[in-house]
Amino acid sequence: AGVEPADERRRRGGFWVWRVLPLTLVLLLGAGVGAFVLADDNATREVFVEAANAVGLDPFTTAGIAPTALTSPAPSPGPGLYGGTRDNGVCAPEALVAFLTANPAKAAAWVAAFNADPTLGWSGGALTVSDIKAYVGGLTPAILAADTRVTNNGFKGGKATPRQSLLKKGTAVLVDDKGTPRVRCFCGNPLQPPAGGGGGGASLEPTPSPTPSPTVTPSPEGCIPDLPETDGCGPPPSDEPSCEPQLTEVPSSATDVTTAPMDVNGDGTPDVLRVYRVGTTWYARAEVAGVGFAEVVLTGPGPSMTAIGGATVDGIPPEEAWVKVGSGSATDIISVLVYRDCMLWQVALNGSPAMFPVGASATAADGVACFGFDTGIEVFTTTSNDGVTYTGSSSLYTLNLGTTPPSLVLGSTAAQSQTTADGASWTALHTFNCDSLSAIP
Repeated sequence: AGVEPADERRRRGGFWVWRVLPLTLVLLLGAGVGAFVLADDNATREVFVEAANAVGLDPFTTAGIAPTALTSPAPSPGPGLYGGTRDNGVCAPEALVAFLTANPAKAAAWVAAFNADPTLGWSGGALTVSDIKAYVGGLTPAILAADTRVTNNGFKGGKATPRQSLLKKGTAVLVDDKGTPRVRCFCGNPLQPPAGGGGGGASLEPTPSPTPSPTVTPSPEGCIPDLPETDGCGPPPSDEPSCEPQLTEVPSSATDVTTAPMDVNGDGTPDVLRVYRVGTTWYARAEVAGVGFAEVVLTGPGPSMTAIGGATVDGIPPEEAWVKVGSGSATDIISVLVYRDCMLWQVALNGSPAMFPVGASATAADGVACFGFDTGIEVFTTTSNDGVTYTGSSSLYTLNLGTTPPSLVLGSTAAQSQTTADGASWTALHTFNCDSLSAIP
C-alpha cells in the first residue's frame, strides 16, 4: 500500500507528493542534481545528472557535505551511502568492504543490485555477501574522463533503489575488467549499465593520488531539507512521506487503551503510538494528527499490553516503537516495532516476534539498552545463585529492514558479571534505556 510512482518527487514531513515537474527540476538543480526525460522503445525514464561533487539521490548517509575540488581532495566525516569515501577524487576499496561487512542489510541490498544486472560477469555466478571482498578486489579505481550514463543504485527502505543517472566528468569510480563503472566511490553505490542498453566501457583517467588536506566541515548552504532525495542537510528524511491513511477510527469496543509519543513519519514532530485490546486481541497502531496510518496485531504473553513510546534504534527516522507485551512477578516483557513501507511491523528475532524480559529477581537479571549512536540494541541476560552476583552475557543486535518482517541480527556477545553493589553497571543489567525512553508503564 502507498507505493509511490517513480516519477513523483516527495515532500518530507507530510503524506503528499510533488506533482509539478518544473518545480521539481528547480529543486533538484539547487542540490547539484539535474533531471531530464529520455524516451526509448520501452518506456519514458527520468535521467538524473549528478555532478562529481554532489551526493546524488537517496544516499546511505544523510549528513551534509561540502564539495571539494578534484585537484585537492579533502576527506569528509563518516562513510557515505554504502561505505563510500565521501571524497570525489578518491576510491577506498578496503574501507568499502569493511563498511559493508559491518552493515549486513546494506551489504545484502548492494549484492542484490549487482545480481539484477545480467552483464555482471562474476565468475562465481550469483554474487553473495561473502563474495564482496573478492569482487571489489577485482575492480580498478578510475576517474571518469567524460560524462557517463549509468543505472545508479541508491538505498531506501532496506532495498537498493535504481535510477538513471548521468555521472559527470571527474567522478571517481571502480570499474571492472571491461572498463564498465561498477561502484561510485564517493558513496559506494552499485552501478550498472544504463537502462535501454549501451553504456559499456567508459572513458577513464588514472585516479590521482590524494593529498592530505583539512577535514571539511559540512555546510547547509544550498541544501533543500524539504526534498528527501537531496539529503543535503538537515534531519534525515522519512522513508514514508507518501503513505496514505489506512485505518478507520479505533473501534468503540476497544478497552485498555494506552498512548505514548512516537515520531511515526520522521518529520521531527511527535505523533502517537496507541495500544488497545478488542476482545482477547491486542493491537498497536501508528497515528499522525489523530489519523491511523498502520496497525499490527501484537504477540506477547500478556495479560496486559501498554504503549511505551518511540525511540531511534537505528538512527533513521521514523522512530521505532516500544511496547510492553507482558509482565511477571519481577519482570516486564517488552517488544520493538518499526513503521516502514507504510506498515507497522513487530520486529522478529530468530523467526519469531522479538520479546525481551526486563527486571531483576533473586535468581535472574535482564535488561535492554540502545547502544552506539542509535545503531542497535544491547540485551543483558544473567542469572544468580545468591541474589548478589549475576553472571551471563550481553548480546548486540542491529535492525535489518531488508527482511519481512524486519528483524534483529545478532552482532556479538560478551560475558557479564555484576554484583548488586556495582552501581550503574548493575542498574544497566536489569533496566530498559533506549534514546529518551527509560520507564516501562
